[in-house]
Amino acid sequence: MEAQVSFDDRGNASAERALLGDLQSRRDELKVRLEECSTEWGFEGPIYRCYHQSFKVYSLQGQTQAIVSLLASLVPDRS
Repeated sequence: MEAQVSFDDRGNASAERALLGDLQSRRDELKVRLEECSTEWGFEGPIYRCYHQSFKVYSLQGQTQAIVSLLASLVPDRS
């Protein structure tokens, strides 16, 4: 049995298909970013530094901004 789809739901379904297409086409780029953020110095080190209130934790800002801009580029028409 097929669920009823309202007009708004169809618009969201279209946006979801576009997002999935973008995710698939940029899979390698996303995978590289994930690997960079999952290393000892990309994740564990900065968390350790944050816990110990080190100024070296500020390197996370650049990494976070890179992640946000990469994800924002997947759906450029939305903020």
